[in-house]
Amino acid sequence: PPPSTTNEKEPPMRNQTPKKRILLRGAAAALALCMVLGFTACGKKKAPAALRVDLSGRVNTLDPQYCTTTPERCLIKNCMEGLMRRMPDGTVTEGCAERYDISENGLRYTFVLREGLTWSDGEPLTAQDFVFALRRMQGMPQTAARERFAAVLGFGEGETLGVTAPDERTIIIRLTKADPLLPEKLAEPEAFPCREDYYNGTHARYGNTLENMIYNGPYLIKSWEKSEIRLTPNSRYTGRTPAENTGVVITLGQDDALGRFLAGKTDCCRVDPITLGQLTGGKASLLTFRNGTVSLLLNQNAKGTDQLALRQALCYSFELQAFAQSGDLPDPYEYARSIIPAAAKLFNASYTDVTARGFALGTVTYPDGSSTSDFRRSDQLTVRYHAGAAAAALHQLEKQPEGLTLLLPKGSPLEGFCGWLQKQWLDHLGLVVNLAIVDADTYRTRLAKGDFTLALYSYTAGDELHTVFRHYGSAGSAPVRCSDPRYDQLVDMASASRNVTDAARLYANAEALLADQFIAMPLFYTESYFAMAAGVTGIAASADGTELFFAGAKRTA
Repeated sequence: PPPSTTNEKEPPMRNQTPKKRILLRGAAAALALCMVLGFTACGKKKAPAALRVDLSGRVNTLDPQYCTTTPERCLIKNCMEGLMRRMPDGTVTEGCAERYDISENGLRYTFVLREGLTWSDGEPLTAQDFVFALRRMQGMPQTAARERFAAVLGFGEGETLGVTAPDERTIIIRLTKADPLLPEKLAEPEAFPCREDYYNGTHARYGNTLENMIYNGPYLIKSWEKSEIRLTPNSRYTGRTPAENTGVVITLGQDDALGRFLAGKTDCCRVDPITLGQLTGGKASLLTFRNGTVSLLLNQNAKGTDQLALRQALCYSFELQAFAQSGDLPDPYEYARSIIPAAAKLFNASYTDVTARGFALGTVTYPDGSSTSDFRRSDQLTVRYHAGAAAAALHQLEKQPEGLTLLLPKGSPLEGFCGWLQKQWLDHLGLVVNLAIVDADTYRTRLAKGDFTLALYSYTAGDELHTVFRHYGSAGSAPVRCSDPRYDQLVDMASASRNVTDAARLYANAEALLADQFIAMPLFYTESYFAMAAGVTGIAASADGTELFFAGAKRTA
């Protein structure tokens, strides 16, 4: 986002105190007064009950610099705030920062804090709290979180940290190379503030127990048990999103979350495509996210599919778009033109929208001076049915492979599609491909070990586009990864670009390398859902549907 040029200050929240009750000496007098006034003076109106939300997963720590699970990050983003803040619509704006400036060369960011910031214990929140948080991250092992801030001076070996606080409201961050995504990264928990004196006073228990945590966001954590966490509004929060409800009760790891929802035991839960049909009769409203893709993975390290020619033949031998239009595809799925889902953002715009039909890849110059001139368009990257190309590729094989198996998790709505896919390969290539339907744990284990030849793979994308692309890079965590060294170079250059068109072109070239290796073929875009009970409004979610925000939620009935 562009640096702020305004100096607006949010008005502080006003603490509401209960009205003084008039104490009457006689019970009869109290009863008479209630009857006369229609009970209006017999006490305050009962406050709405706290919202009830079911989340899957676990919470091991509330330490922002070390949180890893989705529920941990969700909770911390509701209870804390960084220099920047990602809003529910996906945009990034100032959080604790009132404004910020970027030097002309992009190597120096200067943030100015809003006046009057405080921690939940009443102590002032200062610029030094952000410096200490980044110093903690600098001392971490080489984790994915630390790697996100690799451009910050001092995150290399033996360097002095390039983050300073010349006064209580100013933070200066120096970089070794331009990183236009720094504001986005500063909206993540790893960069949230940490007060040094409080941290030292916890004696290494910071964030590990309820008594060893303070907050600066819309909520405080009132109670923390293994299966339930309660949030209550933070009266000292003065930011953009104060809590508009009395609190939130979060239940963790409950079985049959939808059953609990339908029984009225909870106000919000995640819904999958299989159980979506149970929400009928106006029982709920839905938060819907186009945040995933299903791809066909072809393992280049497995016997048989290690041959590029076989991978080409398998990908060219079925007409995916025809199946998508046949009416046999389950409702939540849609034909995919990209391996990147629409939720992945590039400078607050959808990457798939920016690289829509007709977007040219153009020429790329690599760090070693070499260049490529590829004038394909982004709409030419999808592998499409080509009987001639499939036959030619198959002809290059000395003998037909044996033991090909398509891996699929049990309960997938795409089992019918897999049967259709098997028939295409048999009819067009004469290849027998077995279908292995396994439980979720076995499926994940086999993917992680590379114990498959072919697999249907669902990937949910976060907001940060470079993270999605790195998933398929040499240091990523995808079951198949692009081995061409130019892929990581393209992602590096795209991440450093400050121009949306240039960055999109570099990312599109990286996507072209994935397509050219025939290791990940996009099949379908997918959706995920959160159900909200009737009478509940305002629960918001991140663009990828992984994190919920409760501050604006209300119960209207």
